[in-house]
Amino acid sequence: MVNGFNPLRWNCETDGCFNKLRRPAIELFADCFPGKINFGDVDGLVEINGRLCLLEWKGQGGSIKTGQRITYQRFTSHPGNAVFVVEGDAKTMAVTRYCKFKLGQQLAWESADLEIVKRAIRGWVSQALAGNAARFRDIVAALKEAVRIGLPEDDTLKSLRSSWPDLTSEEYERAHREVTA
Repeated sequence: MVNGFNPLRWNCETDGCFNKLRRPAIELFADCFPGKINFGDVDGLVEINGRLCLLEWKGQGGSIKTGQRITYQRFTSHPGNAVFVVEGDAKTMAVTRYCKFKLGQQLAWESADLEIVKRAIRGWVSQALAGNAARFRDIVAALKEAVRIGLPEDDTLKSLRSSWPDLTSEEYERAHREVTA
């Protein structure tokens, strides 16, 4: 079975300290931004059907800083996006608890182990995959209505793009084939 297994291809014992040799010094960009704003690191990020899921790992007792909280709230204000903040030991992958941000809100911390967090992430994956099917049904329905009322194709595409700004040519062509079949 093919999956996304993607371990870090770095051996600190033979290649040296990854953080010192490969991690960019993001603090050097601090003068590009106003106030205390600067880049943060991302522990994990995945995209499925235009929806984004971010993983933030915190060591024991780690806290979500104000800037991170604001970022996660805004990031997840876009429906379908989620942030999972996991507290645990990165070396052993022993998890003690996690919380999730969705729809612009931080949900309560829950005691957990790695399997519980993976189950929650799989739940997000299911929603991201299902959301794409619902989106396509909505696009097809809008296209059928445009065809029914005789809207010219250029106007139809403009109308669809006003509702779905990220509509791809492939999605439009697939929906068009379904409507005209």
